[in-house]
This record gives sequence, structure tokens and C-alpha cells, in this order.
Amino acid sequence: MKKTVNLGIAGRAVHSGSAGGMNGHFTVKRATEEENTMNRLMRATGALAFAAVLTITAAVAQGASIDGEVKKIDEGAGKITLRHGPAKSLGMEEPMTMVYRVKEPGMLKQVKVGDKVTFEAEQAASGYTVTRLQKAR
Repeated sequence: MKKTVNLGIAGRAVHSGSAGGMNGHFTVKRATEEENTMNRLMRATGALAFAAVLTITAAVAQGASIDGEVKKIDEGAGKITLRHGPAKSLGMEEPMTMVYRVKEPGMLKQVKVGDKVTFEAEQAASGYTVTRLQKAR
């Protein structure tokens, strides 16, 4: 009785021996060129699909600018209070006023209370953090 085990690009092992497989031996046969080409093609396709998913996920997560207005700035605490419309990228369907941490303290020097702004933020365990902030045009 022969049993074949596919070893991928390295080849195939063909086992010959008793039905239980304990008293036989293995011989290794090299994979055909067609099998090698198919394996490479499948790995490349998988890698491209994975890269595409990562790119789309990053674009959706970071590309959603939110329009808002600066209500308060607390440079000492590294926080800004923003009144803004729906922020669907953060799971906020309704307009609201919220206090955010800022990723870089220098962001707070670029704006003043009353400025209309566009910003991006991300959610972390400690709350929401503004990752990009600029005056609206």
C-alpha cells in the first residue's frame, strides 16, 4: 500500500509498507515545476490580498476628518475641548462637545478658542486622542 503526503515546494513523500505504516519506508519525490509554480502563485496572491486589506483598513481608520470648533485649550494638561459633528470613524453618530488629549502638545499652539478646525482622532484605552489638527479653510 502506498500513501502520499504532500510536502509542498520540497516535494512529496511516498510511504510504502504495511497497512499500519509502521514497517515501511519513505522516498521523497521532487515537486513538479507546475506544483512549484502554483505554490508560488498562491503565496503571492495571499500576500497581495493581505496587503490590500491592511491598506484599506488604515485608509478608513485614519482618513476620516472631523469638522469642529475649538471651545477650550488646556496646554498644561495637553487637552483640547472640541464641539464637532458626527464622528463616524470613532463610532459617534451624534454631534457633541468632548475633551480630547492631543498626540503632540505643539498642536495646541496652532489654534485658539473659536477657531473652526478639521481633525482626526483615534480611540485608546485612556480615551480619545487627536492625531491631526488644523484650522479649517
